[in-house]
Amino acid sequence: MKKIMGLLCLLGTVILYNQINLKATEPTLLLQRELSYMSTEILVTLYQGTEADLDAIDDIYRIYGHLADNYTAPDLSSSDPLYHEPNIVSINQARGLSPVVVDQRLYDLIKLSVTYYNQSLGYFNPAVGNAIDIWKSAIYSEYMFDELPESVFQQIELDLQDISDDVDPADIVFNDTDRSVYITNSNLKLDLGAVAKGYATQKAKDYLVSKNITKYMINAGRSNIIVGVHPDDSETNNRPFRVGLEDPLRLYQNGISGILEVRNKAVVTSGNYEQFVTYKSKVYHHIISPFDFEPKQYYHVVTIIGNDSGQLDAMSTALFSMPLQEATALVQSLNIEAIFYMYDGSIETVNLTQNFRQSAILADEPNDLTNLYMILGGVVVVGGALIVAISFYEKHKKQKGDVREDKDEA
Repeated sequence: MKKIMGLLCLLGTVILYNQINLKATEPTLLLQRELSYMSTEILVTLYQGTEADLDAIDDIYRIYGHLADNYTAPDLSSSDPLYHEPNIVSINQARGLSPVVVDQRLYDLIKLSVTYYNQSLGYFNPAVGNAIDIWKSAIYSEYMFDELPESVFQQIELDLQDISDDVDPADIVFNDTDRSVYITNSNLKLDLGAVAKGYATQKAKDYLVSKNITKYMINAGRSNIIVGVHPDDSETNNRPFRVGLEDPLRLYQNGISGILEVRNKAVVTSGNYEQFVTYKSKVYHHIISPFDFEPKQYYHVVTIIGNDSGQLDAMSTALFSMPLQEATALVQSLNIEAIFYMYDGSIETVNLTQNFRQSAILADEPNDLTNLYMILGGVVVVGGALIVAISFYEKHKKQKGDVREDKDEA
């Protein structure tokens, strides 16, 4: 599979290189490494530092990839420093039975996730693991991107009713003295999938800051990007990182709804179009409301900008289930910035101070994708080097057909 992806990347690079006039020059130092953790392909780009710094970042993702894994119990080799270190699976297996002493890093992450629950007024909830499992069992099935049979949908609804009383984070008991976590409710299931990747990315940034590395970009699965200062940015050369926001409805040019220019920021996106099934032509995606366990239809994409990637990861999930008025209030209370791609295809912004240009405004400008990163999308350009990330959505749209009408073909 990796060989196939490599060939596809190379082919895409050749095609796109001929289509795009790359104006940038390669920086003197460019260190890159592709990582694969948390079911995510991660691209780390450093314009300062050494291979040892890449090793350190690799180690951060490896550690949190193990500790926060919702599905795989500790099964590492005895030579691994995390050998038999309890993780989320260990805690869930002991629910209703006994406390589990965990690594300090996991303990801090779980406590922080409960803090995010309170900050988000309950819209981010780490205790909805059972509901997530129910929806994912349907989404990651033969019906992915297709219509669910009525019998399957009705069974999902019945299964969700059975867990309605089992999602209260108050049932997660922390003991700071022995660093243990105890789920007192035997039916509650922890799931950190909506925060762990962002949290690990923030830890990677913290490491870079500790090493006085200011020029970097980490693209964690295209839904979570964190950047420092562009290597070509200076007093005489205004050069921020440019992040392209994908347009799932294809209403705008190049499949891009807008271009965001950022420095020293994290940009996190949640979208409804990469993992979903349908029922009676309604889209049921993987981001569910923790109150009724149903995916909401307020937005296609929510993108938020701030300083803490872990917080943004959790809050993008929360915002996706909130009506715009409530979402606006939360964004303002957290002093972060947001771009909402509404269900009707319009775009709303809240607190936005970054330079953001909508594609509707860019219609008459040159088709310049130079140095453009895509978030939840296809093209990533690093410095002057072009890298192609295959869009999960586009691939399966062609294979199975998308429930949303392609506006370019209408």
